[in-house]
Amino acid sequence: MAINFDDIFNDMDFDELTKVDKPKKNVNESSEVSKFQEIIDFVDDNKREPKKTSEWSHERALWARLQGFRDNDDRAALVKKYDLNGILERPVVGLIMT
Repeated sequence: MAINFDDIFNDMDFDELTKVDKPKKNVNESSEVSKFQEIIDFVDDNKREPKKTSEWSHERALWARLQGFRDNDDRAALVKKYDLNGILERPVVGLIMT
């Protein structure tokens, strides 16, 4: 029995066998870690968290990024193991970081 292309393309299993799964969107963990590390570096260098400055600055960008981690449990979970200073927690008034 000769098989031709029509037989192949019309086979009930053809669609299932040739289906290409769409790639799943994954948050790039290394990108999130890199962003969080920049906040950690700021805290280590300045002995304080970044502040919301009146003008746009690198510090204000880090402050906004830190708020983004604090406000999104999924993002915070990705970097929690790197948070050795506990900066994901809301700041306590009068806390002095050492």
